[in-house]
Amino acid sequence: MKGVCLNVEGVIAGTLSPSECYNIQKPLYCPKLGRELSDEEKKEATKDLDWAQKRFKKI
Repeated sequence: MKGVCLNVEGVIAGTLSPSECYNIQKPLYCPKLGRELSDEEKKEATKDLDWAQKRFKKI
């Protein structure tokens, strides 16, 4: 199973067991994270979001 975010159209967690589906951590690029990101976090989040969106399109 995969956890996906439909807001960003990206995979936020992959290869989940059914019991793990209810305890997924929000990634830095999640629009509902609720805080400003540092410059370093923004760079990492942009890279992670690109990867997540590529994985989302493979579903």
